[in-house]
Amino acid sequence: MKNNVSLILLAGISLSAMSCVSSKKFEQVNTELNQLRTLTSEQEEIISFHEKELAASEAKNKTLAEENSKMKKDMAGCTEAKAVVQQKLEAINGAIKEQYGSLQQLSDKVKVSLEKFDAAGIDVEFVSGLVHLSMDNYLMFTSGGTTVGWEGKQALAAVAEVVNGYPGTSIYVIGNTDNTPAASAAKDNWDFSTTRANAVVRVLTREYKVDPTRIISGGRAEFHPVADNTTEEGKGRNRRVDIYINPNLDRLWKAAETIK
Repeated sequence: MKNNVSLILLAGISLSAMSCVSSKKFEQVNTELNQLRTLTSEQEEIISFHEKELAASEAKNKTLAEENSKMKKDMAGCTEAKAVVQQKLEAINGAIKEQYGSLQQLSDKVKVSLEKFDAAGIDVEFVSGLVHLSMDNYLMFTSGGTTVGWEGKQALAAVAEVVNGYPGTSIYVIGNTDNTPAASAAKDNWDFSTTRANAVVRVLTREYKVDPTRIISGGRAEFHPVADNTTEEGKGRNRRVDIYINPNLDRLWKAAETIK
């Protein structure tokens, strides 16, 4: 009986011991499981964050690729436009050089044609690509008059003969006065200088067949003097008709317009 009680007690002690060990292990396992769950949750958050970052990067890369493609197209368009502009500039420069050479020849021919009028007050110069003729009013008109005289017509005949050989030029005829008020027949020096310029244009176009579509006339009164108006010599130099022979600008633009 005593031995049986002892066995029962030992069995109880053993079961208690086993129960204690299992409970501790369970708690340990449960703790580790909770730690794993927490770690897994953190890892999932990290993965989710990186997935969002990756998606944003892919979207950004797509946008950059589209912008890069557009930039390449724009650059190609700019390159083509630059090439066209370069071709137009070359065409214009070529036309300018051609006309510059022509105007230089024209200037030389006018000088030769007007040599006999040098002493009468005609100056011819080639400046900045323009032919400039300054014709003294003593040669062109009687004092105070607005009709071109015989000597003036002879000078204009020589000018017309040369310019008719260069139809690709434009001609500007500008009248000038000194600062003395115009005679009563004219309203003022503007009117007087313009009337004299128009008289020169009529001789060139009607008598010497210069194409009227090439000519522009006008007056500058006393406001563009080339000498001192306080002396008679200076006044005489200021009473003049200027003729400018210019390149045909329409031709220059047409040279560019042929390039598309």
